Amino acid sequence: MKVKVYQSIVLLFFLTILMLGCKKDKKYVWVQYNETWCSDSWYNGDYTENEKKDLVKKYFKERGCDIKTINITEVGAQIPCFACVCQSGLAVKCEIKNEFIETFINEGFFEIEE
Repeated sequence: MKVKVYQSIVLLFFLTILMLGCKKDKKYVWVQYNETWCSDSWYNGDYTENEKKDLVKKYFKERGCDIKTINITEVGAQIPCFACVCQSGLAVKCEIKNEFIETFINEGFFEIEE
């Protein structure tokens, strides 16, 4: 009887260690910003996708933040609106180090699962 109890305790201990070892802190997170027609801090005007990516990277690099991955994607139809603050239907999605998230949040980004 003592052997079975001992084996159960050892098995439970190893399962607990295994489960705790699988938990990882997220070193990188994805953030998204829904682009506007002309009130984005990093660019204002008609640029190609690659130019937009370069301008966003430059903007955040100047603030001490590196971007690992950046994508410009469609997130919906263009809203029929002529104001600068209206959304264009495009989003800037960036993979960044978790330590930079506050800077991105302060610029209007929000965290997403990618």
